[in-house]
Amino acid sequence: ADYSAAAKVLVIHGWTIPFMFVAITQNAYDVAERLAWFATFRMVAGALLIITLNLFLIPRYGIAGSAVTTLIAQIFSAVIRPPTSP
Repeated sequence: ADYSAAAKVLVIHGWTIPFMFVAITQNAYDVAERLAWFATFRMVAGALLIITLNLFLIPRYGIAGSAVTTLIAQIFSAVIRPPTSP
């Protein structure tokens, strides 16, 4: 079987890994600092972003569009900070 088409998607997903680690660490920090409300906000906002972007990118780019959506959502989750954060 030819799996070469999956290579592009795997490369895109590979770029999500560093941002996932940052987001996971940020969630643990939020809970430790009693900012669980913000962790919940970040998760809901990320889910809404994924749904919205998938509606536009999947019809146009297929599975690669979904992978790009995941990458964008992970970057969003990694960079958004609580209002009290330094």
